[in-house]
Amino acid sequence: MKKILVPTDFSFCAEEAAKAALQLAQVTDSEIDFLHLMDVPHDWINLLENNQNTMYPDVTQKVKEANLKLDSYVSETEKIGLTCKKYLIFNEDAKYIVKFAEDNGYDYIVMGSNGASGIREMILGSNTQKVIRESSVPVLVIKDFPIHLNTSRIVFMSDFDTRSMAGFKKLVNIAEAIDCKIHLLYVNVPFMFETTDVIEERMNIYKDLAGDRLEDSTIYNSNEYEEGLKHFLETNSDILGMVTHRSNNRLAQQIINHMSVPMFNVHIVE
Repeated sequence: MKKILVPTDFSFCAEEAAKAALQLAQVTDSEIDFLHLMDVPHDWINLLENNQNTMYPDVTQKVKEANLKLDSYVSETEKIGLTCKKYLIFNEDAKYIVKFAEDNGYDYIVMGSNGASGIREMILGSNTQKVIRESSVPVLVIKDFPIHLNTSRIVFMSDFDTRSMAGFKKLVNIAEAIDCKIHLLYVNVPFMFETTDVIEERMNIYKDLAGDRLEDSTIYNSNEYEEGLKHFLETNSDILGMVTHRSNNRLAQQIINHMSVPMFNVHIVE
């Protein structure tokens, strides 16, 4: 049985991520676990329960509410016959999510993302972005665009160099697990222009790796990556697939911030 980890902050996007994770768990016959990170005063943790209530009643109430919400996730998941556990963790950050997923053998992480803009985008980023930058476990990112695994295909956008091959193999395994096709997409932009024959030569290796999961391939000319990707995806019910590494992490962050499509990301540690 596979395992899915769903870090949640109980926001709207996190709720959509929970729905997507349930779909993924059902089609892959996976255990699904929910994780909530919460900041509390350090001395609250070591107090006796009565003292917690006396000294920090607001914190105690928020902890209780978080536990109840996690309990509701577990209850709803078990109703459809899936194994589920909850984890409420205090005073940790996004790096803990990565370590927890890797140490406990999770096959997928499913997270919501509200994106970011302005100063927050440049300096703080989001927990989802931080997880994508560091996690060796494939991450499914859900925005405000509902996901339908039974009708989706994975559109794999890449420059199709050799660095992405290992991650692409994981995406092929994901496509097999959810029984969907893969469409290869190269967005050809002026500042990184390549001729068709060069792109097709690179793509051919990936076509072989995709095997019977391959639907088709497209070379799409555009002034910039996001614009081309939006135009290609605007009429389809698709999941974007990307393999990230040090040189293209920034592009992945821009897509998370500015686009609403679900995204399966595989990160390669270099």
